[in-house]
Amino acid sequence: PEAMTADQTRMIATISLLMALAEYGATLLNQTVDYVAKTYGATDAQIGVVSSVTRVGNLIVIVGGLLSDRIGRRRLLLVTTTAILLCTALCAVAPSLAAFGILQTVVNGATNLALMVGFIVAVEEAPEASRTYTIAIVGIASGLGFIVPALLLPVADVPRDAWRIIYALAALGFLFL
Repeated sequence: PEAMTADQTRMIATISLLMALAEYGATLLNQTVDYVAKTYGATDAQIGVVSSVTRVGNLIVIVGGLLSDRIGRRRLLLVTTTAILLCTALCAVAPSLAAFGILQTVVNGATNLALMVGFIVAVEEAPEASRTYTIAIVGIASGLGFIVPALLLPVADVPRDAWRIIYALAALGFLFL
């Protein structure tokens, strides 16, 4: 790969961090679905509906894609990451399965938009001969967002509703914005 400037390295590192934060929020529903169902007394069918409805959030990607050139990709990446962190943290205090589902719908759409925009920005920032390398680095870093919740999952087994702690930890991501 071609050498990167300090500014390019800083930008790629920032994008990598934002992608890891986005993936953290994105993976929680799949990893905590049983705990969520128990808390809200939801049937398998109700959880199935919530999981399906969250995919409607992908409509955010269409709107965001149209906005990316207007408001700027970097700004859009920060807005989507903020939405992911906020909605994920709010899931920790969601009073009902419906409220939880609405928040997860935003998380799903914002995550997909953040990933799309994040990889585009990373490629644009990287030197031409380093673009494949940059995509790999950002991809590996974003994978950390899947690993951290898996490592935290034993926390959900402690007291009833402890899964909420894992969602609330998303608020720590604001320290990095």
